[in-house]
Amino acid sequence: MKNHLIIPLLLALFVGFAYGQKPLTPPFQPAPLQPVNPKKPAPQKPVTPPKGQWVDLGLPSGTLWKNTNENGLYSHSKAANTFGNSLPSRAQWNELLDKCSWNWDKKNLCFKIVGPNGNSISLPAAGYTNCQGEKKCNKKCGNYWASTAGATNYAYSLYFNDGKIGINETDLCFGFSIRLTKNTKLSFSKDSMPYVPYGYVDLGLPSGTKWKLISESDMYSYSDAVKKFGNTLPSKKQWEELIEHCRWVWHDYGEYIEQEGERYKIYGDSWYEVIGKNGKSIVIKASGFANIKEDLCVGCGGIGGVAGYYLSSTMAKNTLWHLYFESAYTECSGWEDFSNWDVKMSVHLAY
Repeated sequence: MKNHLIIPLLLALFVGFAYGQKPLTPPFQPAPLQPVNPKKPAPQKPVTPPKGQWVDLGLPSGTLWKNTNENGLYSHSKAANTFGNSLPSRAQWNELLDKCSWNWDKKNLCFKIVGPNGNSISLPAAGYTNCQGEKKCNKKCGNYWASTAGATNYAYSLYFNDGKIGINETDLCFGFSIRLTKNTKLSFSKDSMPYVPYGYVDLGLPSGTKWKLISESDMYSYSDAVKKFGNTLPSKKQWEELIEHCRWVWHDYGEYIEQEGERYKIYGDSWYEVIGKNGKSIVIKASGFANIKEDLCVGCGGIGGVAGYYLSSTMAKNTLWHLYFESAYTECSGWEDFSNWDVKMSVHLAY
């Protein structure tokens, strides 16, 4: 009887307690989300690296440009020999013109060049020196060499003056500013792609000899050529290898040659295009030879130039071995009793 009374009493107390309490919130229930207004990140300013550093302008080629000039003004040959492959090509200058904005800075007398990614470099108006070494146009114009050869004794350069900007051909003896480049997208190693000095072409010859793209502009006596050019004056063996392993294609006056993506016009002479098995080529002009005493040029170039005479370094028993060619004939022949002939010949360098 007591048990029957206790159980209903306990049940009533439990129900009453339950209804008198607030519902419990489970500990795992997330708090309601509050709306958030995120702050926009501050725009990133282009980084200005210290002087003498390389700047990525965001160019399609991947070319990096140095942010300062080299000290002084350079003739083209001095620049090419000093800086080699770091000297920008005509194509790299064209890319800088086409892909970047150029703005004249009156205060600092320079062009500020802003790349597609917002980074920038400046080219000061440092003027130039003429072939007599006289300083011209300082703080008014800028002239910068390219590595690309033009016509004989000329090379391409960037210029700006009075708001005009462009690329033209200039005599090699002028002194211009230098701005260097490097291309991080070029992945070849020194073993697979050996360094070739400016103006020399690897024709894929068995000996590995590299030949200069275009012949020297002047003629030389044998003794003067040996003194001036030394080991770069090719031997009889090197000329014979060039004849045996390359294809020789005759061109008439004023035609073009395309090399390394650049187009060159050959002025003033008929010439041979000498093509290696790897498809690369050099130009050997029909420049004739000159009699020093009588100042008489035999078979010289220009319209109607038909013959070429080129010195070698090989002299044996007073017989000078040299390259001789006409429009349909090429050989390496010996000029006997050469010391009795007061003549000058053309020079084409190799190393």
